[in-house]
Amino acid sequence: FIRELFLWAILMNRSDLAMSICSRTTNPVVATLVASKIYHQAATQSRCITAERKLEYLKKEKEFGEHAAGIIDRCFQVDEEFALKLLTQESDVFFKYNALYLAREINSRPFLATKCIQKHLDTEWYGNINYNVYSYTNIMVNYY
Repeated sequence: FIRELFLWAILMNRSDLAMSICSRTTNPVVATLVASKIYHQAATQSRCITAERKLEYLKKEKEFGEHAAGIIDRCFQVDEEFALKLLTQESDVFFKYNALYLAREINSRPFLATKCIQKHLDTEWYGNINYNVYSYTNIMVNYY
C-alpha cells in the first residue's frame, strides 16, 4: 500500500508528500531514486510538456537525487558496511531495483559522488588489497 501511495504522490505532482513517504518505506534510498527516475523520464521523454514544467521536473529530479545522497551519506557515517550493502540490495517493494543501478541509469551525480559510492568502487577495483598500506615510493623501491 505504501508503494502505491508513494507512486500516486509522484504522479499527482505532490513531491512534498512523496518525500515524506520515502522515509516510511523499507528502502528509502531506492524510493527516492525511483522518484528521481520518474521525474527524469517525465522531463526527458515527454513531448507534450511546457518548458516551465520540464524545468520543474528536472528540479525535482535533482532534489530527490540529493535527498538519496544525503540518506546514503548519513548511513555511511554511521555504519560503512551497512551502507555498502544497501547500495546493491534489491528492493522487493520497488521492482527489484537496487540503488546503484538506479543511480547509474539516471546518472544521478549527487548520489554517484558520495563517499559510499567511492568506497564501493574502490572495493570493486582493488578487491581485498589494502592500497593505503603501501605508497607509490615503497612499491618502486621494492621493484628496483
